[in-house]
Amino acid sequence: MLPNLNIPLYLVAPDDRRNKVLAEVNRPTFSRLTPPLRTVCRYLSFSMIREQMPRDAR
Repeated sequence: MLPNLNIPLYLVAPDDRRNKVLAEVNRPTFSRLTPPLRTVCRYLSFSMIREQMPRDAR
């Protein structure tokens, strides 16, 4: 991570890949970062994105 870089990070993936995404974010390599990736990166599923989109944009 870059110093003083504080932006929200999101990984977007299919619903059925949730466990794989979380496992990758929690890998020891990413846990050693400051701050650890799991504390700054969130998972969003495709279905969550679709639910938030206006109907005419789908």
